Amino acid sequence: IYARDALTAFGGIPNNSVLTVRLLNGETVRLFSTKGDQGMLQPNTDTYVFRGQYRLSISQEKMLAEGEADKLRVVWGTGYEDYEVYNLDFFRDQFRCLNQ
Repeated sequence: IYARDALTAFGGIPNNSVLTVRLLNGETVRLFSTKGDQGMLQPNTDTYVFRGQYRLSISQEKMLAEGEADKLRVVWGTGYEDYEVYNLDFFRDQFRCLNQ
């Protein structure tokens, strides 16, 4: 996130927070973080990098691998933010690579 005050503005990713993936077909996949993250400031670029870790069930993996992601909703410590997905096949490509 390109903001020096991102940690204050977003509050980090709390443990057990929700990441919702909305697919183009209207289905949603709700994932829960397995650990929190307060982010790390990248001083050269004045950006914060937050790393989320989420557990997937087999059925969730299948939905993401077969669907096209449309939007993501990240629940931060201070609220939530919706993000447009530009690489619709992101999950499909990642699972194809991981499952080879």
